Amino acid sequence: MKRMVSVFVLVAMMLSTAVTASARWDGGFRCSPALGFSGTMTLYRIHANGKRTTAATWSNLTGTGRLDVSRTVKVESGTKYQLVISGTVTDSNGSHTISAVKTATCP
Repeated sequence: MKRMVSVFVLVAMMLSTAVTASARWDGGFRCSPALGFSGTMTLYRIHANGKRTTAATWSNLTGTGRLDVSRTVKVESGTKYQLVISGTVTDSNGSHTISAVKTATCP
């Protein structure tokens, strides 16, 4: 049986990893955080023999301040999948490469 799975939950978990960012104080009264992201998200199917095949790829994901990513793809119940996010976070201190991996079995 195939189910629709929202990748948003996995992405939210992965993007909640600690990323250091800086903020700029304007006149002592306001704080203006400056944080940008650009990257790619790939969903892999993990086969019984351990090999991975690409189930879906989303490129050119970009955002400033906040990035909400929600994607839906058909997957098979009982099959193991791996979500890989890689990209660059940019703040006032420069650019920082990040990556995150989450593996789960579709219920």
